[in-house]
Amino acid sequence: MKKLLCLLLALTMLMGSLFVLSACDEKDKDKDKEEEKSEVAAPEVPAGYKLYENDYVYFVYPENWETRDMSGITVLVDATTGNNITLAYEPKSDLYKTMDLEKFNNTFVPIWKQQGMNVSNVQITNSIENSLGYEISKLAFNATQSGQKMKQEMYIIPSGSYNYVVNVTQVVGKEVKGLSETVFNSLTPKQ
Repeated sequence: MKKLLCLLLALTMLMGSLFVLSACDEKDKDKDKEEEKSEVAAPEVPAGYKLYENDYVYFVYPENWETRDMSGITVLVDATTGNNITLAYEPKSDLYKTMDLEKFNNTFVPIWKQQGMNVSNVQITNSIENSLGYEISKLAFNATQSGQKMKQEMYIIPSGSYNYVVNVTQVVGKEVKGLSETVFNSLTPKQ
């Protein structure tokens, strides 16, 4: 009789465990569905542009530009003008939210000087919202390298455990009308 009682008790515990595991599986499925629903939608792509997407960000760029990967850095480039968008990432920090001219000069200028680049007309916006409502830091400046004059705008947006830096560089005299604004307003964090 004791053996039968122990066997029934063991079967009851086994059946109870199956119900618990089944309930956990249902909760996991519900959680997966919630995560799918909360996935950030891609921005609208205007005529003449196409969508750039990786695991962390979306933005749009001119459809006739080439994509090149250089040692973990993505470069989108117009080979005819030299205009480009460079995408890089770094560990998430508040560096750009607290950036001022002194930090800018100490952080970036020595590196650029070593590369033969001079920087002027620096404008720093620690936090600005794009048209989609995402908070972005913006660094804008003029640069000259090897006699070539450029306008650069760096957009920094946190996503996941990274700061994503989208650097729009346009050669003076060969600018694409509305490019910087279009990239800025489409920049969307996926995490």
